[in-house]
Amino acid sequence: MTSPDIILLRKWARRRDAEAFNEIVSRYAGMVFATCKRVLGNAADAEDVAQECFMRLAQGSVPPRGSLGGWLHTLATCRSLDRLRAEKRRRRYEQRAMEDASSSTEAGWDDVQAYVDEAIEGLPEKYREPIVRHFFQRETHEAIARDLGVTRSAVTQRIHRGIEQIRKTLKRRGVIVLAAALATMMAAKTAEAAPVALTTALAKLAIAGTASKTAGTTTAGAAAAQTLGGLIAMKKTIAALAIVVAFAFGAYKLSTGAFPWERGTSDEPAPAKREQSRTTTDAPEKGPGETGGVSRMESTVSVLSVSEASTHEEQATAGEQALQGGAVTGRVYDAKTGQGIEGVRVLADGDGKRDNQVESDDDGYYCIAGLADGTYEIVALGADGYPSTNSCKKSTVTISRGETVEGIDFLYDKGIRIAGIVVDAAGQAVDGASVRATMKNRPHISGRGKSDPDGSFEVFMAPLAGDDLVLAAHIDELESEMLGPLTLTSAGLDGLLLTLSVPRKSTISGVVVDPHGRPKPGVAVHLDRREVRYLLYTPIVRTADDGSFEILHLAAGNYGIVLSPPGIETWHPDNYITRVVLREAHALTGLRLVFGSDKGGLAIAGYVVDTAGKPVKDASIYVWGPANGNAGSDATGAYRISGLAEGVYALSAQRPGYTATDLRGVEAGDENIEIVLRGMASVEGRVLRADTGEAITDFELFFVNGAHDRVEQRLFSNGRRVRNAEGRFVLDKVYVGDVTVTARATGFAPAFQALRLVEYETITDVELRLEPVDRFEGQVVNTAGLPVPNAYVFLREVPHESDILSKSVARSGADGTFVIDSISPDISVIAAYHPDYAPGAVNVYEETVIVLPEGGTLEGIVTLNGGPLPEASVAVSYSLPGETHLPYSSTKSDRNGRYRFTGLGPGTVRVDARYQSDFWTVAEAVIVAGQTTALDLDILTGSATLEGRITRNGAPTARAGAGIEVFASSGHQTYSVKADTEGHYRVENMPAGQVRLRAHVWYEPDGFWTRTVEFELAEGETVRQDIDFSGQGGITGRLAGFSADFFSVVFVFPGEAIIPDTFNPQEALELDRSAVRQLECAEDGTFRTDGLEPGTYTVFAGVIPRSAGENVSQLRHTSSVVTITGDETVSVDFDFR
Repeated sequence: MTSPDIILLRKWARRRDAEAFNEIVSRYAGMVFATCKRVLGNAADAEDVAQECFMRLAQGSVPPRGSLGGWLHTLATCRSLDRLRAEKRRRRYEQRAMEDASSSTEAGWDDVQAYVDEAIEGLPEKYREPIVRHFFQRETHEAIARDLGVTRSAVTQRIHRGIEQIRKTLKRRGVIVLAAALATMMAAKTAEAAPVALTTALAKLAIAGTASKTAGTTTAGAAAAQTLGGLIAMKKTIAALAIVVAFAFGAYKLSTGAFPWERGTSDEPAPAKREQSRTTTDAPEKGPGETGGVSRMESTVSVLSVSEASTHEEQATAGEQALQGGAVTGRVYDAKTGQGIEGVRVLADGDGKRDNQVESDDDGYYCIAGLADGTYEIVALGADGYPSTNSCKKSTVTISRGETVEGIDFLYDKGIRIAGIVVDAAGQAVDGASVRATMKNRPHISGRGKSDPDGSFEVFMAPLAGDDLVLAAHIDELESEMLGPLTLTSAGLDGLLLTLSVPRKSTISGVVVDPHGRPKPGVAVHLDRREVRYLLYTPIVRTADDGSFEILHLAAGNYGIVLSPPGIETWHPDNYITRVVLREAHALTGLRLVFGSDKGGLAIAGYVVDTAGKPVKDASIYVWGPANGNAGSDATGAYRISGLAEGVYALSAQRPGYTATDLRGVEAGDENIEIVLRGMASVEGRVLRADTGEAITDFELFFVNGAHDRVEQRLFSNGRRVRNAEGRFVLDKVYVGDVTVTARATGFAPAFQALRLVEYETITDVELRLEPVDRFEGQVVNTAGLPVPNAYVFLREVPHESDILSKSVARSGADGTFVIDSISPDISVIAAYHPDYAPGAVNVYEETVIVLPEGGTLEGIVTLNGGPLPEASVAVSYSLPGETHLPYSSTKSDRNGRYRFTGLGPGTVRVDARYQSDFWTVAEAVIVAGQTTALDLDILTGSATLEGRITRNGAPTARAGAGIEVFASSGHQTYSVKADTEGHYRVENMPAGQVRLRAHVWYEPDGFWTRTVEFELAEGETVRQDIDFSGQGGITGRLAGFSADFFSVVFVFPGEAIIPDTFNPQEALELDRSAVRQLECAEDGTFRTDGLEPGTYTVFAGVIPRSAGENVSQLRHTSSVVTITGDETVSVDFDFR
């Protein structure tokens, strides 16, 4: 109950203060009357019952507990239902509703109003109170949150869930209504002015209470009741009174809550000034709910002046305008069955604000209303039961002149079905349990769902085969043991049993302080239980204003506690501030955690600033290397990450509104590292037909970092659908630097443009012109020629396994056929994937049938210096450039160092096992269809160190680094290192052996410059190897006959290189590795490079049709040997006409 309500009730109970009771009437009479009228269906009966409710309040000697508005709503509903039962009218209402439901797909307010209040009374208190206060009492989300002592988002979620439960209750009565429509009706219809006769009667009840106050509470209550009883009997003879108190009882004001029609700021308007005491005022000719009246009245009532009435009229008009704003509608549904998906959160993101959020109803429909004119990104978040790789789908729309944009649909692909039942220890079904499934060694592949009332559940995973599937379930008080590992195939799994037998009755509470002992509010407290890290999450809790926190519903176990700064949700699970062990039903209290305390050891520290040198507060800084850690920057931009071991680290920093940045080669102990965060940029443009210049009004838009020069799979990331009558698009808050923007539409070839973005600038007038193309039809079969249904089809290559669902352009039907509506002429290879086979691909200019071979298996053990290495990252890729249509896959080794891949295509694969950052071993294996290949991987460390500096003419240069290979007696180790801003690099703990160091730098427009040196590295030795690109010579030339239909390549090799007439993919790879220059030709075919030292060089030039893709057999090439004697530039031209 709010403080003012408590005060008013006490005044009434103790001394029968008429002004106090009159204030209560002014607040709640309209809500009570409207509630009664909805249930009873007529105003006369509603007046009777409303007066009975206030008589009940007047007679009470003890104030009601909880919310007064909620108490009155409950009382009004119950009294109204009692009257309906007495008159036997309830059955007729239900029958009418059932008849209406059978003839209409969606109910209106007339169908809903008789039952909505009873449905509200059936809600749990935590949902009922915010519903009543928001819809009936017109309180904003912020006001409710402040009074209840919870966050605004908590109130929003309670109202959303309450609306959904009301809708389901109505549905059981045969009243079908969408959640969004129900909320809209409740906002518009639940406010009703109390009749003047009722308010007058209640005012006289207050007077009666005042007159009798000296007789004691009971006598006063009886006197008030007697007075009210007489008034009820006389009410039909009371004259209509011309007074504007209706505005006081039913004034309409929409808050800034999270419902779609609610917009504006969080600041509430100041309450209208009330005139108290005996007042004479002119009444308007006609007020809401009035049919006329006398010109003047005199009574002890609370009234509003005419100017105040006008203010409320303006508020009502503003509310109506909000309701009439622009809207976005659509449907969320299953891509295969077309069935709607319920409960998917859909939000409109405009100007970085995500306040407009709704949930799809049980048919998948959603409606986001009340949108101001502008461009919005409509985002659909993950759906329960669907793979995590399906989450966060986007579409961009533009609202103008309050229009409604329809048909913004979102399709979700289920993948492979996993089903079972959740029961408790007694074998009884458990409703509402959260179920999560994941591939244990590939936790990025996961799915989630909830159990139904009969305990059954369904979880869908990305279509990947494997034998590391694990599952678990939980409710607040219980969780299950981890089930698995299980083998997953395309057939899925059914009949699984998850038993909730592990109690979650332990708690952790304490306080977070800064190093000076002061409370630290807003710090996120994360708990990590390693053994079930990706299955049973613990909610993130933020500290209160006094630094306190409490985490409930924990199972016994070993927990790591991680703290992250205010406003930052990301965290590294191994960056523990401390570890605790919880016993069953253990309450761990009094925990004192120091945020920002020194953990000992070495540290990396410095400042985060923007490009103007101003400090950046609340940036997230992470380090990876021999140890991991994170920190946030303070108001001065300072950060410090302690507890680090000796070694070289990678550093990254990010903050919303800035472009993330990375630093490499940072040594532990360096406490003067300045991190400069650049701002962001924007891109505006249009998508047009290349043939006519007309706007394409419905297209997909993508952007990726980096400048790309051909259509490839990676371009189709960060996508969203755009609908705009003029083909316009806006990309806001994009990282600065090189980006590539791509557009794709049905019936057209994709088009892209590489851009260079500068912070805080907007590139305008970007035009992406799409060429019309014919659709491509093909078929997927196995080696026996039988069709393979439900295969996923991709352009050029099968992507990483986490992108299987999101990046497929088609799926084969029952007969194996598929259709691609948009394919670029640059695409020559189409690939297909199915979890029961190895991937396959074809050249679209030669074949339309993709054959999927039987897959092979690769397994082995990863060791570190001969001992098993758990949680090592193991990756498999097809090592030949000509086979890029085959996928990259990754996993982690188990606690015994074992790893396993299934479904690999026949051929040679490259296998990388990584330990810490930039430190791995490399090997190759031959995969045979239907067979298992064994390959153990030993990562070697030693006591040798390699360090140096990479420069050009003695000065550091941007984008410098080195690839290092060590050919030790027991294996082949590979390292990758980036030089710091001064050009320094350092690698420690290397084994002894023959070293091949290939240093590289990147120069515009030359491309990569490289230099390779070889030397021996002994155990315990520190070798310094500086490389300075100090040559003054150059090579320039031109490729005649080169055009936009070709890719070009120019390599410069040291000495007189032997160039074969034809290439296989392996030879092409070796050619690439040995070049000292990799050059890009300009549009006119010219190329140039400098920085070459005196000597003999072989210049290799080649062109390959864009349609050939990676098919190196179509490469046309020639070469020439040149000699540089000093600082001259040698010219060499090539003719491909």
